[in-house]
Amino acid sequence: MPWQVQQRYNDTTEEVADFTAELGSVSEKLEYTKSTMDEQENNRLDTKPLHDIKRAKEKLRAELKQMEVKIGVAEHTLLKTQLKARNQPQPTHKRDYDSDDE
Repeated sequence: MPWQVQQRYNDTTEEVADFTAELGSVSEKLEYTKSTMDEQENNRLDTKPLHDIKRAKEKLRAELKQMEVKIGVAEHTLLKTQLKARNQPQPTHKRDYDSDDE
């Protein structure tokens, strides 16, 4: 009988050791999962990158409007210069025939 009790004690001790190892493994997985979930939640709650993108988008739109105005002014100036050039009488060039005789 003492041998059977000793054998049962050893078997139970071995099972407890196995369960303890399994508990350690599950606890590590649980901690990893908790930290991953916390990190994901913090990332979802952190809207600063989204606000930065929106501000950059607004800034680009404002710069685009300024560039469109500058392009419009340049086109207007060019057209005005071209119209002035068309309306001015073309100078006639006389050849100096006297200098050819020399």
